[in-house]
Amino acid sequence: MADRTYRNTLSTQNHDGATFYRGFAKITEMEYANAGEDMIGEQLYGADDLGTDGLHHEVYFRTRLQGQAALMPDNVRQRYPMASYRTASILVQGYDRIGIAHEYYPEDLEDNLPGFEYLANMASDLPILVRDTEEDLHFRLYNEGETTNGGFAHTPLFVDGTTDVLQLIGNADYFSGTAASNIIAGGGVSHAMLALAKQYGENFVNEEGRVAPRRITQIVGRSQNIDLVSMYINQGGNIENFDPNRPNPSSDLSGVTLLKTQRLAQPNDLIIFYDGWQDHIKMRAKYQGRPDTWEEGHAQFRKVVAQVRSRLGYYFYNNRLVVLMRGAA
Repeated sequence: MADRTYRNTLSTQNHDGATFYRGFAKITEMEYANAGEDMIGEQLYGADDLGTDGLHHEVYFRTRLQGQAALMPDNVRQRYPMASYRTASILVQGYDRIGIAHEYYPEDLEDNLPGFEYLANMASDLPILVRDTEEDLHFRLYNEGETTNGGFAHTPLFVDGTTDVLQLIGNADYFSGTAASNIIAGGGVSHAMLALAKQYGENFVNEEGRVAPRRITQIVGRSQNIDLVSMYINQGGNIENFDPNRPNPSSDLSGVTLLKTQRLAQPNDLIIFYDGWQDHIKMRAKYQGRPDTWEEGHAQFRKVVAQVRSRLGYYFYNNRLVVLMRGAA
């Protein structure tokens, strides 16, 4: 992707109106049809519950009491075993800072007012620039999910089952010897691919080691794949058999939220979320889209500066309710 980051020169942005030829009849802004791209990144995070009072938070996890009550012989003075639970903790820290500014000299407008009023109005574009960077940040956790570590197990968001494996709280070896991965090689969109995703949820094991099925609630991907997923889910019959009289095996996914974005790094990948994922993957905002305006200098050197900035953080507690469905390379 081309680098569109503005360089931090801290100097005026070539807004000296006197340097422009004064014969301009007007200045026209170039418009683009896709400039209003939908921003869906915030729908990939649950509500932060740590607050914003500080940078560091230690989070302590425990399971409920595990196991079952013991079935014992009928002895008068029977001793029963003590219940147990498992624990883990993580440290959540840090934010990403985003900001952009615009400046102009008001006196430059006195000689060129008809043609250069746009200088003062360009500050209205600053929130768009901030939102664009925010959207890239929203997807960074997912685009770099195979290398970005976090959670109580301190593993990547997406684990391959070999180098890193899925884990239960305080029980790193629970899935030992099995394919403990939340990466599925799904190939292209098909009923078989959707069946693999459903099987992951149907066989989900909760933190106490019990099978607790979870339903798919959200799927994210690029436009072409999400359109295909929608077609497979909403078709009246089995689209792969070209037979409207055969039942659609994916119709039970009706109602799943389908989100389109062009910001996924791999165009054929899908990211699948299961019921309860909002409790595990979070975005925290110290402040977001904060506007500031001030003046610097005096007389002919007086300039007006406008700025918009955000301070955001991203973290996850657990990676087991999100799956990377890897498409064809």
